[in-house]
Amino acid sequence: MSGKKPSGAVQPGDLPKDTITVNPIESATESLTHKPGTLHRPVILINGLARDAHDWDKMVPWLTSNPDNEFGGVYQKGGDQAFEEAVKSNPKAKVFVLDPSDNLASPRVLGGEVRRMIDHILRHGEAEEVDLVGHSQGGLDILAAIDQGEDQIQNVVTLATPWKGAAVASVARRFDGLAGGTLGGVFAPVGRDKGALFDLRPLPKNEWLQGVHERWQSRANNPQVSAISGSGTPTPGGQEGASITAGDGFVSIQSGLGLPDAQTYHLAPGQWEPGDKNFRAFHSLDVNHLGIAGNSAAFKTVGQALTGQSKSKPMRPDLNPTPKLPAEANLDDGEDRIHDHLRANSQNEMKPWLPVLDEIQGVRQQIVDAQIDERAGDLKTKRAGWIVGAGLAAGAVGCYLGGALGSLPGAATTLFGAHRMWSGVQEQKQAQIAQTDAAAVAAHLKDQIDAQLSL
Repeated sequence: MSGKKPSGAVQPGDLPKDTITVNPIESATESLTHKPGTLHRPVILINGLARDAHDWDKMVPWLTSNPDNEFGGVYQKGGDQAFEEAVKSNPKAKVFVLDPSDNLASPRVLGGEVRRMIDHILRHGEAEEVDLVGHSQGGLDILAAIDQGEDQIQNVVTLATPWKGAAVASVARRFDGLAGGTLGGVFAPVGRDKGALFDLRPLPKNEWLQGVHERWQSRANNPQVSAISGSGTPTPGGQEGASITAGDGFVSIQSGLGLPDAQTYHLAPGQWEPGDKNFRAFHSLDVNHLGIAGNSAAFKTVGQALTGQSKSKPMRPDLNPTPKLPAEANLDDGEDRIHDHLRANSQNEMKPWLPVLDEIQGVRQQIVDAQIDERAGDLKTKRAGWIVGAGLAAGAVGCYLGGALGSLPGAATTLFGAHRMWSGVQEQKQAQIAQTDAAAVAAHLKDQIDAQLSL
């Protein structure tokens, strides 16, 4: 018998130290009657890539089955006044849902919407801090908000968040590129990568996520994070999805539990055999990537994490985190000043600042777009270099075997490759110009915000 490990099975070393394994709830009665505790703070639920607020159709009724946990409303960018009135009308509400304006956008962009929602709840409700629950990319949206300066979060609970990125994102971007950016709803549900797939790429080649991780570990008093992830479904685990590992089909268990200092929970798949009174078909898949948001064992774990005690994290002075790009640092500083100003002056209206916050969000998207374009140009240039090399080699062989005519196919291949290389270089230059322009706008916005707040 070979020593090869079974595909998709959890292996020793897959789970971080002190991970708590959560077994499936066997009893249907327990699953249907289990109630959550009373929430200490307002909780915001944030969905993942290509999803929306409907992802929480099961979680919200469960949380609000405790009458102390009243539902407060759904926030979407552009509906600030309506959401503000909803919070004012029920300042003790505990359960809220974010419906992102663009569920294909980068976490860097959606982090700003998380912060706007927190503004409304803290300004017009009775709480001084909030707790956040994120599914999949929703956890990275939360991490981006913290990286941008959000500091009034006590607890974070994540379900299947790819803390170390997801190999399937690299696969999806590759297939989307091969399809000319038109492969909708299969691997990449986008017409053009707006940044979500780009920022979901695996470490260590994901520069943005790597920097966020380093800054997270160097920051004092981070919120307590409870990372919940399931296994049972074979999952792409390599840089380009070449290897199969344990996970939920989209996020490997190592990535789903991969945020430093998080309390980690492994939702084990059902292992019942035929004949067992609890056996149902496909129990091994019951904590897959999408199903985890409606799983009864996940509900119970989320409830326990939200109602437990949090603990702060120590500063790690030995780390030297990657600094932010100057453009993103300016945007973060300016936006952070706006949020701090609004929360310190709750009587001031948020409406005058919305156009500036919208512009900041737009510049963030421009930065992400330019980074995607620069990387695409770089890849095109490198691949064109291989074509040129192959053409030169084929031309030399053809000339040796057939003279001048024999070298023509190789020469044509070389010319094609040279044209592609020139095109790739031009794309890189245009992307670099776009980043320079975005940096200038970011600096101007920062100066404009500083000037307005100093009046």
